[in-house]
Amino acid sequence: MSTVQEIEQAIERLGDEEVAELRAWLFDRDIARDAAGGKLDSLADEALREVRAGRTRPL
Repeated sequence: MSTVQEIEQAIERLGDEEVAELRAWLFDRDIARDAAGGKLDSLADEALREVRAGRTRPL
């Protein structure tokens, strides 16, 4: 059995809360990798332009 198959089987045994934790961890990992690789720079630049132009509102 391959490692991928073992992981798939382990994931199938997880409860809903554990699956949610795994999904969040994978998402956070991907965001961190994209940020480190500069993939989010254009989005950040656009957001800053919007703030400077006064086209935003407080949360």
